[in-house]
Amino acid sequence: MRIFDDTGDLANDVVSIRFEFETGANARGTATYTEFDIIGRPVPPALPLVHPGLSHKKSDLERMKYMVEAGVEPYATSFQILAAHPRARFTVEVAGGMTGMTVLTPSLNRFLANDGLTAYYNALMWAITEDSRHAEKAIEVFAA
Repeated sequence: MRIFDDTGDLANDVVSIRFEFETGANARGTATYTEFDIIGRPVPPALPLVHPGLSHKKSDLERMKYMVEAGVEPYATSFQILAAHPRARFTVEVAGGMTGMTVLTPSLNRFLANDGLTAYYNALMWAITEDSRHAEKAIEVFAA
């Protein structure tokens, strides 16, 4: 789309555009847009980014935490099973050594099965217990 100024010259650095139009019975009107798409429709304002999460939204984690604290089944028992898993402990050793992920190889598969689970399980434990040691362990995996 080319936009021309009032003198007929090609406009540069356009920050707004004004449309003049006629409707039924030659009624006249104008509209000014400061942001517009290629065909002149106003562009809606950008919405704030809401991260979709990996497997759980924030509301999912909040619901899990509430259900565990309230002792609601199967959440309470599922949490006990999670908490008992060796990879859900903030004391587990991190192997590290992954510098990038390209194709699924035996070493990448071991990383996902070990350090990947450590990060995920500790992130869940942190979300439910608010024990920052679990958050630190999850971060340690990605820093290794």
